[in-house]
Amino acid sequence: FFWDPRGSTITPGHHTTHAARRRLASFRSSTNMADNKEALRTLKIKTGVMTRAKKELAMYRKEVTAEGEKLQAMQDAGRDPHDIKQQDQVLSESTMMIDDCENRMEHAFNDLLAAIDEHGESCVDSEELTAAKAILDEVEPLLEV
Repeated sequence: FFWDPRGSTITPGHHTTHAARRRLASFRSSTNMADNKEALRTLKIKTGVMTRAKKELAMYRKEVTAEGEKLQAMQDAGRDPHDIKQQDQVLSESTMMIDDCENRMEHAFNDLLAAIDEHGESCVDSEELTAAKAILDEVEPLLEV
């Protein structure tokens, strides 16, 4: 075997040297490192998606509360029925977004859980795996409601 720099592979040759064996071992370990790097990248992306979905859900819940209070204040003040209807529509749209965010968060949760199952062994003791598990622990109670 000998190292082919053009294809970055080990190809059969007329003899195998100690240096070729080391290069082969190095190539194999770099492939594992590349797989590990891809696994870490996948976990990081899926953790980010989960974090974003959690933030959006909190934001929309806060918005629904604020818009509800605003609608109630408009009704109490006897504002124009058209304005009240418009505010009610704004509240309805925000409420629909909560359902959408919950669905996206549930999908993100399942995707992250699958990624941890798939890549967890290759990412043991990594920052990315720790962050992924932490966000799952934070979000799980929100999904049970």
